[in-house]
Amino acid sequence: MTDLVGPAYDFLWSVLALVAIALLVVALTRWFKAHPAGALAIVQVVAIVVLPIIGPTAYLLATSDARPRHQGEMGAQG
Repeated sequence: MTDLVGPAYDFLWSVLALVAIALLVVALTRWFKAHPAGALAIVQVVAIVVLPIIGPTAYLLATSDARPRHQGEMGAQG
């Protein structure tokens, strides 16, 4: 039984590490493109870097553009 737990456990941690790195890269890329300034910018980048999965996820959710797409894009009439 312990032989099966080892590889599965290693795989889980590897996937979790890759997800954390991907979230970090995406969040920092969007943060740099936003050109933030002031104290809020410092808080945002500290949260992104210090809180491995929660920080980037929270930043990406907080800054996501929930507005509907432009009328001229796919499927729009008129």
